[in-house]
Amino acid sequence: EEKIPETGDELIRILQAGITNDAEMSYGKTPEQGISRERLFEMIGALQEVSQATLAKQWTHEVADSVPVAGKRFGNIFIGIQPQRGFGLQTQAIYHDPALSPPPEYLAFYQWIREDFDAHAVIHFGKHGNLEWLPGRSVALGSDDFPQIALKTLPNLYPFIVNDPGEGAQAKRRSSAVIVDHLTPPLTRAGLYEELDKAERLLEEHAHCETLYPERAHELEHEIEHLLEHAEWS
Repeated sequence: EEKIPETGDELIRILQAGITNDAEMSYGKTPEQGISRERLFEMIGALQEVSQATLAKQWTHEVADSVPVAGKRFGNIFIGIQPQRGFGLQTQAIYHDPALSPPPEYLAFYQWIREDFDAHAVIHFGKHGNLEWLPGRSVALGSDDFPQIALKTLPNLYPFIVNDPGEGAQAKRRSSAVIVDHLTPPLTRAGLYEELDKAERLLEEHAHCETLYPERAHELEHEIEHLLEHAEWS
């Protein structure tokens, strides 16, 4: 049983080593989990007719025999990569599209979480996801609204940055999210480091000496060349 990594960088490395939303990055990789097309369409077949008709009209591509679910399981915790709202489409343009239903593969992701992983709850990390922007009513969602179709009755916890209350309210109203506000990160001047800091100081001194102190400027040129070679920037 693999343990949850201690750092975010390590977690990203593990997730990118598996199936992701990037087709090129995922090519040739074997998914660790997935759901069969048969089960997916059984679930879709149980939806209200209006929802089935919308999916059939907007998504006519062939669904794979086994639909992969992007993410990694760590014991009783699954960390997944939320699917895109569309495949081969302009991802940013369709993010807030109020009419475009999610593809069947999107619904398969949440179906696997509900039925196969048997999750007690979900936690959506990162402001903001796309679940709360799926088509349907603005408030008081029903069984034919796609956020409800995907999540069903799963409790939804949502750490959300405090300076965006409008989209946090969207998640509360349309995915029954329990918002856990967090402060914005403190800001500071990034500055430079190591060789970059030294290079900046040398270049500034060279610019100052170029006209008034040409001999010193010549010495600085050698220092800059040496730094470039040492840092393998040349």
